[in-house]
Amino acid sequence: MVIPPAAPGDDIGWFVALTEAGGCLSVVWGCPYEGTVSLDRVVDLCRRLADMGIYQLSLGDTVGVGVPNQTEEILTAVTRYVPVERIALHLHDTRGLALANALVGLSAGVTTFDASIGGLGGCPYAPGAAGNLATEDVVNMLHRMGIETGIDLGKLVEAGEVAQELIGRKLSGKYLQAALGERDRAQAGGEVAGVRGGRGEPQLATGPPGECLDVRIV
Repeated sequence: MVIPPAAPGDDIGWFVALTEAGGCLSVVWGCPYEGTVSLDRVVDLCRRLADMGIYQLSLGDTVGVGVPNQTEEILTAVTRYVPVERIALHLHDTRGLALANALVGLSAGVTTFDASIGGLGGCPYAPGAAGNLATEDVVNMLHRMGIETGIDLGKLVEAGEVAQELIGRKLSGKYLQAALGERDRAQAGGEVAGVRGGRGEPQLATGPPGECLDVRIV
């Protein structure tokens, strides 16, 4: 469903989809066709979606142009109308800043993040856009911060390795490549500190258990 524009041309460059009672708003940080997107425009669309009673609003950095201070500004403005617990973040890693933007969201109270194994993905209407935030990268960060997710990081590495074999190339996930590299060195007889069971899962420094976050894999 596309929300009717408030005025002629209001919906240019926007794709607003409703899935049951959830909504997603793309190109919030920047548009591949229009460039800079007005924050007032973002807030208006978010307010209209919230008024429709959606249970969750996913904000998308579809082309991966966002920077941390912009993410903070967007969340500060949007959460005036949408409770932070109803917000999810969908961050593409085109310019390597998805994890930094996710950390800003986490600090603001966001607990749902879209992610993909090894950073798989892209966007059919945003040429050049890289994949989503790598699941292993965000889970590793959360675990190292003492925040439990209920996700087995070693299994994610195994899944990433299978994904690489299926598509025939290396994936961009930083933790995935580091873990596989450590495993390969260990198997070659090198001494690699902290590798458990040769499965590419480094020992994690853990703190007190934190809030269990919903890290979605898309």
